[in-house]
Amino acid sequence: MRTWAFALVAVGAVIACAAPKPPAPVAEPPRPPPPPAPVARSPCEQAREQRDQVPALLAQGRLDRTLRTIDLADRLCPAEAPTTWGWLVTTLADVGRWSDARALAARIDAATDAPIDAKLSAESASKRVDKLDRAPADPFAARETARKLAFEGQDAAAKGQHALARTRYLGAWEASHPNGAALVGAAFAARLDGDLADAQRLFDRAVVDYEKETGGHLELDVPNGFGGFVDSIAWGAQGRLLAVAHRAVVSLVDSMTMRERLRLRGHLQTVTSVAFSSDARTVVSGARDESVRVWDAMTGKELRKLDGHVGEVIAVALDRTDTIVASAGFDRTVRLWDVETGALRATLEGHDGAVNGLSFARDGKTLVSASTDKRVIVWDVATGKLKAKISSTGTLRAVALGPFVAAGGEDPAIKLFPVAGGDALRSLEGHGSNITALAFAPAGSRLASASVDGTVRLWDAASGASLGVIDGHDVFPLGLAWTDDGSKLASSGYNTVHVWDPSTRTELARLSGHAQAVNSIAWAPSSKGLALGSQDRTVRLFGPSARRLDVHTGPVTAVAFSPFGAILASGSIDGTVRRWNLVTGTAGLPIEDVGSVQGLAWSPDGKYLATASPERSARVFDASSGQLLAPDVGGPGAYSVAFSPDSSRIVFAAIGKVAIVREAVSGKEIARLSGHGASVNAVAWSADGALIATASSDRSVRLWDGSTFALRATLPTVEPAHAVSLRPQAGNASAIAVAAGTTDGAVHLFRPVSGKAVMRLAAHGDVVQTVSFSPDGTWLGSGARDGTTQLFTMPDAQLRASLRAVDARDAAYAFAPTGELELFGDARDFPICRVGPLSVAFELCEERFVEPGLLARLLK
Repeated sequence: MRTWAFALVAVGAVIACAAPKPPAPVAEPPRPPPPPAPVARSPCEQAREQRDQVPALLAQGRLDRTLRTIDLADRLCPAEAPTTWGWLVTTLADVGRWSDARALAARIDAATDAPIDAKLSAESASKRVDKLDRAPADPFAARETARKLAFEGQDAAAKGQHALARTRYLGAWEASHPNGAALVGAAFAARLDGDLADAQRLFDRAVVDYEKETGGHLELDVPNGFGGFVDSIAWGAQGRLLAVAHRAVVSLVDSMTMRERLRLRGHLQTVTSVAFSSDARTVVSGARDESVRVWDAMTGKELRKLDGHVGEVIAVALDRTDTIVASAGFDRTVRLWDVETGALRATLEGHDGAVNGLSFARDGKTLVSASTDKRVIVWDVATGKLKAKISSTGTLRAVALGPFVAAGGEDPAIKLFPVAGGDALRSLEGHGSNITALAFAPAGSRLASASVDGTVRLWDAASGASLGVIDGHDVFPLGLAWTDDGSKLASSGYNTVHVWDPSTRTELARLSGHAQAVNSIAWAPSSKGLALGSQDRTVRLFGPSARRLDVHTGPVTAVAFSPFGAILASGSIDGTVRRWNLVTGTAGLPIEDVGSVQGLAWSPDGKYLATASPERSARVFDASSGQLLAPDVGGPGAYSVAFSPDSSRIVFAAIGKVAIVREAVSGKEIARLSGHGASVNAVAWSADGALIATASSDRSVRLWDGSTFALRATLPTVEPAHAVSLRPQAGNASAIAVAAGTTDGAVHLFRPVSGKAVMRLAAHGDVVQTVSFSPDGTWLGSGARDGTTQLFTMPDAQLRASLRAVDARDAAYAFAPTGELELFGDARDFPICRVGPLSVAFELCEERFVEPGLLARLLK
């Protein structure tokens, strides 16, 4: 596992040592001498430096980068533009910007002072453009030829014949263009063949072709997982592609790299089911928008839309001849469609409830359907007639047709029936809850089952014997799919797709990339970095660089920096508080017996740590030794805790709709802040001591006098407030100094004394768990259940950066609204570049978006 150097230690940083003395200073290395002042360069000198890069860029195949470099040089020094005209006109022709190439060639031809190399390049580029930019005599025949060659390229690539694949894909492009898909196929083949320069060159050409075809532009996407449950998955032929249905799209994923290759967009609501044709050239999907859609798996284009269902489409299936699509849903019907024409061939009626599952026999002659009416119906595909009805003991969610009919649903036991109908042959028992999916391996009697109990089980359907249990989903699995040869089994669940070896039941690959909830934010005393406590059991540090701290066994719910910045404390529902020395990178002994920590605070003088937990109330510990200061003090459970600025008192959000103020050392109760109509979820004490803030599920934040504890203002938040923070300028009545996070994903900003709402920031897509002003008041951070952290500058409340970490990986990102991206760790595995429906490897367009040091520059 890689680690990244990280330091959030301000000048004068210290390490905590034995109480009662404050932590001892950490020695700083001598400062290097200041660099010499840069020598001013004229615009034309800067332009020449840009132009000098062009030969190397062209050698690397970076056509687009070459064009952008020349454009910058021309803007810096227009008078010297002719010196790169030759390269420019050639590159415009090579990349496919033919109208621009023609225009520049004409300009060069008319210019009396154009360099001779530019004249020659313009003549050559014009001839090449004239040859390429012409319509074929028979467009239909040209497209068919291109399609045939592209499929040959696909087959060659699958066999590892990369040079042949590149030739076939380029032949497809020559036959019919623009053809971005063919160029991308050639680019991947070139890349696998080791020719990275040609891969980049082909990708840049593909971008232009796709822009011509779709009218779109190159975009960066860093998917946050799948945005919820993956309802359905399907393998393409030979296991080369995996279709993944999530939200309203279908992603086609390269099974070798587990990277998305295409994204099929068109459905208006959640895609519930997906199927691949046997040759992997066609994808069929059904969705809650009542439609079935047929897609070209090579180009991502929608071939046809099949309308007829009244209500959600729940299941789709393709027969092995790839000529018939079966679909079913809420309208209780099964419909058979002609794949090629989209014509409705038959409507099969017989169920009295929603049809949840479909499965064709291998020979395509028989179809089975399963319904909430507790029945499986066996259909004759040729005639559309009902062949048999099979009754079950509960509503059915899944059905699979192999040597037997397997049916499962609300009954944890899977029933096996003869295909001809009749009583159950046997019952497969082992699951502890509802069955969500069933799938027979292509040959033999192996059956896979998925359940709400969180497991996938393998069975020998012929004998009824269990072949093993696969337990790897964080939440229960919903989809199952075997490869054609039965060597791999894919299962899908919440935000994740797993690929398993069914023989050993070991995980071969995982497609995920989602972020877990951000539970807590703490700013370094310097305000130049921050720490995040996450649901994935880690602490993430962001600043000049980044680091992941991984020692807790439960979600990290609270983080706090020591006042001098050298030590970070983290609390978890695992019942421990950890103290991290950020200079040495080591963790001290845990503080235990604190209950499931929900809140954590470090006293401003550095002597004490306070914890809040529902089981142990609020407790105060010696920050150095970890010793509990007032062991006999009990009290109600607590969710959040904060110190007064003089470190003498704490306030905590207590069970019972109140906040309680205590003396920090003795635990003596001083005051109760009562008046909220629902639970108090978070507390904060201003740095000047003037205000205490309490956030409540009663849809309000209340401000209390920090000395008299009298109520000073009630701030409405519309939705339940789960987080609150006070800016250091809280004593200034005109300043924006109160931030509250609510369950609708919003952050609310208020002026403290007037109680006037200043603005509502629609910051997140889920509950805001934490908000925190930086110590200098120039930043506001918010973290949410959707795994995102937003950083706003204050007081203008402008979004400057978004942070996201990948669950269970040393990978994180910082995004700027202007499009820049900084990568931390192995984050390069997850971003995707898109042009229209096309998804390509991030490495091929990385230079357009990545900016190392982005976060440090923003926070300085």
